[in-house]
Amino acid sequence: MNENSLLPGSENSLKKYPNHKKADGYQVNNKNSVWMYIIDGLITLIIAATLCYVYLVNDNQIIKYMGYGVSVVFGAFVTVRILTIILAGEKDKAISKLVLVGENGKNIKTWNIEGKVSLLIGRNTKNNEVDIDLSNVEYSELISRQHAILNYADGRWYIEDVGSAHGTGLKRINEEKFRLEVERSYELKHGDIIFIANTKIMVK
Repeated sequence: MNENSLLPGSENSLKKYPNHKKADGYQVNNKNSVWMYIIDGLITLIIAATLCYVYLVNDNQIIKYMGYGVSVVFGAFVTVRILTIILAGEKDKAISKLVLVGENGKNIKTWNIEGKVSLLIGRNTKNNEVDIDLSNVEYSELISRQHAILNYADGRWYIEDVGSAHGTGLKRINEEKFRLEVERSYELKHGDIIFIANTKIMVK
């Protein structure tokens, strides 16, 4: 169902229909991770088989010395992969809250989103109630009543602009800010900053 088709005559219905589309890069990244684990496993098997031959079957002392070098390389490989997995886990911390950040960098308001599945961002009005209300922020006139929607699916949060007048931006850690395309889902990561017009919301 097209989210924008819900807007006329049913202002508060949008948040009742979580969007289960995946961000374009999610499935690709997931497949890449699976292939990385397969490659890791193959490399480990090859090196293990090589070391078994060198130390259990081979009688050549020179080759055994070479086996020591292989062991060192294998140890370094295992260490690097373990550190990579640990760091990736740190980067993919579970998202539990949204924090409204002021111009001076101070936290103004926090929304706990644990246990939620769909959150509508916008402005509360008499006929329009949202989950993340930005009615009282500076430049609130730039924020649409129904500006963007957050959806939780498969253990991840996604954001989508629902046709706002002034657009939605996203800035990832160590990357440039970019504008979201309407009706396209983007996966959120811990530390991302969402720009609702000129208002900044940090993902934590």
